[in-house]
Amino acid sequence: MQNTDQGKFNMLKSILDETVSLANDKKEDYIPPYGDVTKLNTRRLIMDSVGRETLKEISEHAVYLLDTSVAIYEANGDYAFGMFSSGWCKTMDAASRELCDTDDNREALSCGKWLCHENCWNDSAKKAIETERSTDIECVGGLHLYAEPIFAGQKVIGTINVGYGDPPKDPDRLAALAESFGLHPEKLKQIGDNYKSRPEFIVHISKKLLGVFAKLIGEIVEKEQTKQMLSTVMKRNQALLDHSPVCHKIVDLDFNLRYMSANGFRMLKLDDNSQVYGNPYPFSFFPPTFRNEMTRNLKKVKETGDTIIMEALTNDIEGNEVWLDSVLIPIFDDNGDIEYLTVVSADTTRRKSDEEERNRLESQLRQAQKMEAVGRLAG
Repeated sequence: MQNTDQGKFNMLKSILDETVSLANDKKEDYIPPYGDVTKLNTRRLIMDSVGRETLKEISEHAVYLLDTSVAIYEANGDYAFGMFSSGWCKTMDAASRELCDTDDNREALSCGKWLCHENCWNDSAKKAIETERSTDIECVGGLHLYAEPIFAGQKVIGTINVGYGDPPKDPDRLAALAESFGLHPEKLKQIGDNYKSRPEFIVHISKKLLGVFAKLIGEIVEKEQTKQMLSTVMKRNQALLDHSPVCHKIVDLDFNLRYMSANGFRMLKLDDNSQVYGNPYPFSFFPPTFRNEMTRNLKKVKETGDTIIMEALTNDIEGNEVWLDSVLIPIFDDNGDIEYLTVVSADTTRRKSDEEERNRLESQLRQAQKMEAVGRLAG
């Protein structure tokens, strides 16, 4: 029994050693004779979110054990990345591209004669997108095609496909392929003979890995979409804050300023380049009475978690008097602890001035009325 197990182990080790040695063969980057079709990509979701270098690295790992071909598609069929590793796949693809009889790749992709593209996209990748399930089909080039849909959240955004299997050996099959692709049967036989067969379990492992790579691409795209959405929201919120008639300030629990909206700089006559972030709030140019009252209220908010409303006279950096109506609000983290304090202030100087002028005029009017009444009594 022990000898049998040892024999199985030795056989498995031999298979693995041979397969890994094949996969580790260094190959130069292959550029198809018709050029780079990813330049025609108009959707660019996967291509731009993941980036060419990362897609290349993923593709290299996807065909690491199979040594065939890989294609990554956007949901609309545009190529995000493609790679040919084996001589068989390179030959069949280039030959079927020649059947299109055009130098324009856009025309070739839509002409219906590019057999490898038509089969890989329409019969393999497109079906995986439509069904939201992996597809496994026989390839027109004599191999097999396996495709995994790529999800970003709940939405399919593309697929990743690999070729697998041995090139055909049967003379009749080779002759039929040669006729379809415009090649000589003997040339196909020579290319096919150079491909070393992969055991079934290696193909199985590669299919499992393709699912992992599809998930990885989807997660990268989803994170990039979230990042862009947050950036858009932040820009919109920033625009709202910058055009708000009030000033928004955020201070940490040590009362250092972390943020102030644009109106705060205008309100206090501060230059946009003023080094206020990270410095203590209230600012040193405020009068002592205001600093003391603001500091006292900030401490109270920090200690109690209450919201406080205050009205106080201060000044801008040029010394001009400024009346501020302020609301001091605690900001809590997910654990219910106070994380920051925010101060929302409105410049009420004009209103105060108007009130003082109205009060002055009303006082003068009352005084005049009083003097008039006294005069009538005296008369």
